Amino acid sequence: MRVALAVIILFSLAVCMVSCSEPPFAIGNYGVRCTEGIAYRFVGSRTMRLDMTQPRRLTAKSPAIVYVHGPAQSRRVFRLEQARQSQRGYVTISIDYTESFFPASGVSDIRSAVRWLRGHAEEYGIDSRRIAIVGYSTGANRAMIAVMSSSDDEIYGDPDHPGVPYGVSAIVNISGEPYYHDRDDLRDEFGAT
Repeated sequence: MRVALAVIILFSLAVCMVSCSEPPFAIGNYGVRCTEGIAYRFVGSRTMRLDMTQPRRLTAKSPAIVYVHGPAQSRRVFRLEQARQSQRGYVTISIDYTESFFPASGVSDIRSAVRWLRGHAEEYGIDSRRIAIVGYSTGANRAMIAVMSSSDDEIYGDPDHPGVPYGVSAIVNISGEPYYHDRDDLRDEFGAT
């Protein structure tokens, strides 16, 4: 009986976490600008979109944060965190990406989002030398692969932003698998240099 009750409680909490992933608040209350649904990449008939928050007043070029969600979430899961970081002076984006069981799915989308951000840095007041990625769960794993593996545009090509680099200044892995302990492990697996 206790086991059944524990399973019911855990299931209820999981359902609540998924259904409550979009915080009920008006982002305008945080004193930041929010632009939703910006197209950053076109894959066949599918359009990949991002949501952006910015400080209301940009006094200098701002550092940027790219948020990559985990499974069973959407780019909107980071709205509150994006608003808080924009209050601190960061430009933030949260992205859609291709999800499948293939570990590297979404890699080209994440790289494309970084390239899009860097390519639009002047327009949005971003310091293109200070871009970080925050990934959650599977999104963190994919972000690590996207940033730390070799630049093989034949595999991860980006026809929407050719020639724009995808490297970042920092990556934060929240609840993702810590696959690699050093660059030698990465080099062996992905050919990173």
